[in-house]
Amino acid sequence: MKTIAIAAALVCITSLYGCATPEQIRARQEGINSFIMTRPECSSDEQCKRAWSAAQGWVSQNCGMKIQIATDSLIETYGSPQSSMVLACKVVKQPSSGGSYIISFDAGCGNFLGCNTDPLNAGMTFNSYVNSVMGDASTASKPKSSTNQSSETQSDSQRCDAAQIKRMREANLTPEQITEICRK
Repeated sequence: MKTIAIAAALVCITSLYGCATPEQIRARQEGINSFIMTRPECSSDEQCKRAWSAAQGWVSQNCGMKIQIATDSLIETYGSPQSSMVLACKVVKQPSSGGSYIISFDAGCGNFLGCNTDPLNAGMTFNSYVNSVMGDASTASKPKSSTNQSSETQSDSQRCDAAQIKRMREANLTPEQITEICRK
């Protein structure tokens, strides 16, 4: 019985990390930290309206499932069917300190092997797009990450400015293409 428990634990650990190297795991964690630090934050009614409109437009155009709920604080698509690799998305506008709001993005799919669009890359592209619509001032006032990230990693998501991202979107580039271009 003890052998079965150990084998089950190993299967669980392997399924979480697969064959990823420590460097790949560290890079993924840095990507998650960067995603969190670049979440859009709006402080005025005008800025929040622009950001929320941009968020709904981005979800409509980039998530594989249709929008099911759209209120002034929640945008949510239908869930991704079981075994589907199609991305389902959820965006929440949450109050923050000083009367501002943070716009949080979450995505996933019904396939345990992965989605046709990496949810983290989709989130980074979402953050970049909404921040570009609001203007770069929203990200300039955010605190730096308290984790020990290299300056190269912190600047990865900042290699494209708002105008460049807007032009790429207008050229109908996919979120994956924009993310790849901005990483170079």
